[in-house]
Formats: sequence, structure tokens, C-alpha cells
Amino acid sequence: MRKFITELVGKRVMTDDGLLLGRIDDFVIDSNSGALVYLLLNTEGREMEMFKTDDKGRVIIPYRGIQSVRDVVVVNTD
Repeated sequence: MRKFITELVGKRVMTDDGLLLGRIDDFVIDSNSGALVYLLLNTEGREMEMFKTDDKGRVIIPYRGIQSVRDVVVVNTD
């Protein structure tokens, strides 16, 4: 299944054990390969000390952690 990045912006993201992390706000793409590297999540005001954040406070999730994309994006945070 293929998705356009624009279809993912604003989607809710949760961990594989059911913790709601926030919504996709932006992406980091490798400028050499064009590969998607990270999702940047708006945490909607929730504190997420256990996750790495960027300078705007968005949670950084490696793209390789995505398990499924449907109504909600499910990620593995191990």
C-alpha cells in the first residue's frame, strides 16, 4: 500500500501498546537518498519526556518504527 506524505500530515500516532503520542506535524527526509527518516509529532500539549524532541518540542519518531498506517499510525518505540 502506498501513501502520499500529504495524506499522513495530521494523522494520530500511537505506540503498539496503545499510548497516544500525538499527530504527525512534519517529516525529516534524507536529502541524499530522498528516504523518509523521521516523523515529527505535535504532542498536543502532553509531556513526553521519554522521547527525543526537536527544538520546537515535537517528538521525533524513526520512520522504520512504523508498523501500520490506517485511521491511526501505529509505531514500535523499542
